[in-house]
Amino acid sequence: MEGGKGVQTRTLELLKRLSRELSDLDLGALIDEVEGAIEPAEFLRRYVGPNKPLIVRGGARHWPAVGRWDRRYLAETAGHETVTVAFTPNGLADAVTAAPLGGPEPLCFCEPHQRRMLFSEFIDAFFDSRRRWLAWRQKQQQQQQQQKPQQQQQQPQQQPGEEEGDPPDVPYLQAQNGSLTDEMPSLLGDVEEQLPWARAAFGVAPDAVNIFIGDERSQTTFHKDHYENIYAVVAGVKVFHLLPPCDAWRLGGASLPAATYAPCGAGGRLQPVVDTCKRRVTWSAVDPHPDDPAAAAARFPHFWDPSLPRPLVAELRAGDVLYLPAMWHHYVDQRPDEGCAEPWVIAVNAWTDMSWGAGYAHFKLVEALAADAGLLPAPQEDSGSGGGECGADGGSSTSTSGDGSGSSAT
Repeated sequence: MEGGKGVQTRTLELLKRLSRELSDLDLGALIDEVEGAIEPAEFLRRYVGPNKPLIVRGGARHWPAVGRWDRRYLAETAGHETVTVAFTPNGLADAVTAAPLGGPEPLCFCEPHQRRMLFSEFIDAFFDSRRRWLAWRQKQQQQQQQQKPQQQQQQPQQQPGEEEGDPPDVPYLQAQNGSLTDEMPSLLGDVEEQLPWARAAFGVAPDAVNIFIGDERSQTTFHKDHYENIYAVVAGVKVFHLLPPCDAWRLGGASLPAATYAPCGAGGRLQPVVDTCKRRVTWSAVDPHPDDPAAAAARFPHFWDPSLPRPLVAELRAGDVLYLPAMWHHYVDQRPDEGCAEPWVIAVNAWTDMSWGAGYAHFKLVEALAADAGLLPAPQEDSGSGGGECGADGGSSTSTSGDGSGSSAT
C-alpha cells in the first residue's frame, strides 16, 4: 500500500511538472493573436504541428453573414428548413446534473431533449423563451430584494422540475456533424465552409460545418473533440476556457450513468431520464465561474491549484476566429453583444479530422497515468465526436461535447 501510494504521488508530481513545462516552454499565459489571416505554412508550423491555439482577429469579418444574419433575414432565407434543436431546463446540454430522485447515484451525465422543427419555429421559440426568462429573472431579483436573508434561508429548496417559479426551457441550435451544410444549406452563400488559409494548411475539405444559435443561458461544459476546429463568431461574444491535452487529469472527471432530458409529468417539464442500457459516461463538472470558489477548490483541487497554469482564455466577437486544436479541453460561455441588433449569439465552425499520431499517443499515455494515480476513472476507448458544440461521443469529457462546444453549449 505504501509503495503504491508513493508511486501515485510521484506520478502526480510528474504530471504537474509536465503542465508547468508546457506552459513555460510554449503556451505561456495568453493565446497568440494575428489580424485578418495567416500564411498556411506558418499556421501549420507554429500552431497545427505544436497543437497550439490561435486567435485570428477579424478572420471572418468579410463574411456576408456578419452583420446580415438578423431575425428577419434568417427567417426569410432559412425559415422553411427543418433543424434539430436541443432543449434543456438550465442551458447545460451534455453536462453533469442531479440524477432523478430515488436513483442509486446522486449525479448523472445528461444530454438534451431534441426536437425537429422548422427553423422559423425555432426562432419564435427562442425569442419567446428569452422573453419569459427575462421576466422570470426580473421577478426573482425583485423577490430577493424584498425578502430578508433569514427568510430566504428558511424557504424550502425546490427540486428541479417543480412547476412553480421555474424558468422556461432553453432552446439551443447546436446539432453537430454538418448541421449547417445538411440542415440549413440556404445560408451557405453567406459564409465560407472553410477559411482559405485553413483549407490550404489542412489540404482537405472539412468533415463537418456546424452552426450554433443561442444566448447567455446556454453554456458548453468542459470536453474535447477529435477534430481540428476553426471556430468563427458571426454575432455576439463567445468565451473559451482552454486546457491542453496533458491537463485532462486536472478536470477530475467521474464515471456517471447516462441520461437524457425528457418531458415528464402533467406540465411536461424536462427531467433527466436515465438510459435503460446502463451506459456510463466519464465527464467533468468543473465550472470556471463557481458560485462558491472555496467549495469548488475543495472538490476540484487540481483545477484550482494556484501552482499550476490557469486555463487559456479566448474572447471572440463578431468576425473573430479561433483555431482550437484537436484534443484540447474547452468550456464555452457566451453572451449577446450589447451593440448587436439581436440578443443572440451565432457561430459557425468547421471540423477537420485530427492526425491520429504521436500527439494522440501522448494524450492516451497521460490519461492512463492519471487513471493509474487515481486522478481519473480507467480510460475508455475513444469513439469519435458528435454531441454539443463540439461533439459528445458518449465516452468521456476526455472525449467530446459541444461548442467547439460537444454539446453543451458552445
